[in-house]
Amino acid sequence: MSVTIIKTLVVEGDGIALDALLFNVLDREDMVPDTLSANPGLAALGPILPPGTIVNIPAPPSVEAATQAPHVTLWSE
Repeated sequence: MSVTIIKTLVVEGDGIALDALLFNVLDREDMVPDTLSANPGLAALGPILPPGTIVNIPAPPSVEAATQAPHVTLWSE
């Protein structure tokens, strides 16, 4: 499965966390796992990204893909 990168950023400040960065760029925080997958070694840098870190931002899943995912509830068999 290939990942579509929509933007590449360079961290330019101190104290920037990945979830905050994604919220500023995509207006959503649920892309952290996908972003870590698209950036090998990024998780090893810790929760605060050092200045100069290059981050590839993957495309969010489409609405169609999200609606096709199986819906599981606590009471599913």
